[in-house]
Amino acid sequence: TLKNIQGQSGVGSLVMVPQKSLAVLVLQKVKPLPPGQVYRMWAIMGDEEMSCADFLPDAQGKVLMQIPLNRWETAKKVTITIEQKEAKEAAGEIAIEGEI
Repeated sequence: TLKNIQGQSGVGSLVMVPQKSLAVLVLQKVKPLPPGQVYRMWAIMGDEEMSCADFLPDAQGKVLMQIPLNRWETAKKVTITIEQKEAKEAAGEIAIEGEI
């Protein structure tokens, strides 16, 4: 499944590959963050949100990463927030989001 995701801090796609139990996140135009902050992807399943991956863009603002589909393959939405590296809850602003 290929879904487009977009927001203030980038655009891209999330490709779900259930046969391999992974998703591939491809983003462009992702803004750099100050030291100590990361982008964090959350899978939204009903009222529950699950942290899936932390990442930073490369020098050209691109992200290409595989994310294991452990316990979030049924998510209907993903959000990417800007978080303090050590944060455990989704407290930061939503930078990118999309429907799955």
